[in-house]
Amino acid sequence: MKKVILTLLLGLIISLTSIAQVNKHNIGVFVGSGISSTYTFFDIGMGYDFGLSYTYRLHKNFAISTGLDYDIRSYSLSSTIETSSGVEEGFEFNNNFGFLSVPLLLNVNIGNKVKYFANAGVSLNYLLNYKQTSKIGEQTDVYYGKGYFNEFGIDLNIGIGVQFPLSDKVDLSVEARFKKGLIDIAKTPVEGSEKVTTSNALLLMGLHYKL
Repeated sequence: MKKVILTLLLGLIISLTSIAQVNKHNIGVFVGSGISSTYTFFDIGMGYDFGLSYTYRLHKNFAISTGLDYDIRSYSLSSTIETSSGVEEGFEFNNNFGFLSVPLLLNVNIGNKVKYFANAGVSLNYLLNYKQTSKIGEQTDVYYGKGYFNEFGIDLNIGIGVQFPLSDKVDLSVEARFKKGLIDIAKTPVEGSEKVTTSNALLLMGLHYKL
């Protein structure tokens, strides 16, 4: 009986030591860019994302990640239009959405010093601003406002990446992440489409500090 108790105590001590060696908390900053698009118009633009991250490690290979980031998505339309005088002029519309985003992601990783990881989850979004620049011929107009769009939305987030140690406390990460809107952002239906959603395909780089 004593041997069993000693074995259990030894196993508990080893387990606690192992857990203590894992840094449960880390904070970070990240920035990245990539391709952005809008489902309705099938046109693409540039997307950007930067912000702060917080990760709580549940296990050596599992963690929950959240944070706060500013997510910029854009798309553009360009073609020609015939004026009332019968002259064809080029027109272009550039649309930019700025979202404040709070993600909630499950992180799965493998490896020791160099870690390979995958993220999956959702993010809650708030439409902070919208800008449309229209150019017809030589005339350019700029519109600011978000009255045509719903302010709150939800994104699907998936990503894969790798994390390198720079020191005992600091890691560098590189991640390819795809963010896709799940809720129609247009307040009124757009003709020829079931719903208007935006997406970002990004390459993100981050620095993470272990607390």
